[in-house]
Amino acid sequence: MAGYKFLAAGNEKIEIWLPLKGQRRKYKLEDLLAWQEEEVIANKKVFKQLILVFADKYSFAISNHEHLGYDDLKRYLSKKAGKKKVKN
Repeated sequence: MAGYKFLAAGNEKIEIWLPLKGQRRKYKLEDLLAWQEEEVIANKKVFKQLILVFADKYSFAISNHEHLGYDDLKRYLSKKAGKKKVKN
């Protein structure tokens, strides 16, 4: 229960809140410094993770197993911030 994370993206903004820590952060899309997708194969399953890094050096990671909107967020970032993607 201590790991609840919420993320909303749209209208050129990204909002992150961690209710159990009492943290809420709002960013404009231009405050996003970089983002990256990592893939790990474990137990014959693919685990994907998006890592977002912001101008205040705060980083946030979500995985495809924790969040239902993982693919939507990836599409949004590719469309709106494709130049900020870190190449592997």
